[in-house]
Amino acid sequence: MRLIWGGLGAVALALLGGFGSGVQTTPAAAGALALTCNSAGYVADAVETPSEAQLAAYAGRYNGNEGIYDASGAFNRSGTAELVVGSDGQLTYKGAAFEATSVCVDKSAGAHGKVMYFESGAGHFDVSDKDDTTAGQAWGVSPVDGATVFTGGRR
Repeated sequence: MRLIWGGLGAVALALLGGFGSGVQTTPAAAGALALTCNSAGYVADAVETPSEAQLAAYAGRYNGNEGIYDASGAFNRSGTAELVVGSDGQLTYKGAAFEATSVCVDKSAGAHGKVMYFESGAGHFDVSDKDDTTAGQAWGVSPVDGATVFTGGRR
């Protein structure tokens, strides 16, 4: 099952501008939050460390569904979950706090809007400024187990 999600994840990264050009970490600007953006997993020069104002625009509660994708690509919902993005870039998922190890934001909007990417533990969350009818505004993989999918997150 992990291989299937890995394949779907690779496709999603390709569609959202993923696949990096090498290890590069962009520190936050002076006076800004202490966040870093590990841009290694993205197209060269496609993402940057978000400013406080950008982060504030994405902060909030996103309620969505949790589950897994089966071999045919159908989503099997196992329950609901809440993702909270803090104004400091930190995450709370299903009531537990998780430290964001990398926070990046698209430099320009794509098909899914301007997406902010949060990496934490075994998981990651992508939060968009645009509400997609299927994915919602927030989606990703649970930092609890690195396998359970979160999708359809909406404020």
